[in-house]
Amino acid sequence: MKWFQPNEYRCRGPQPCNAPKEFDPQLAELLDDLRDRVQRPIVISSGLRCATWNTEQGGEPDSRHLTGRAVDLRVTDPFERWLLLAAILMRPSEEAPFVEVSPHHIHWDLDFRNANKDPMLILGTG
Repeated sequence: MKWFQPNEYRCRGPQPCNAPKEFDPQLAELLDDLRDRVQRPIVISSGLRCATWNTEQGGEPDSRHLTGRAVDLRVTDPFERWLLLAAILMRPSEEAPFVEVSPHHIHWDLDFRNANKDPMLILGTG
């Protein structure tokens, strides 16, 4: 990865753990491209997870964080949220099939979550 160091996205759970050591190559490429597009630092609030850390974070049992196919990007204000979301959604839909927007982060997931495989955007309130 060009813009992100391993300590920014590696599992923060108890060590040693069985979390992946790197993001899926497609997500790694997309994250670097996103950073190039917005031309400002991006903070990964949650990257790779082991099962223990995923449970502690309240993650779904089949969370894509467990396989390196999902990332949470921290947002601190409405402009940053808009900037990141706009840059993500400018990608072809197959590169952002599941995006969840919460008050403090954007969850970007490379895997479809619904039965008919349509991209999804969820706006959270909590």
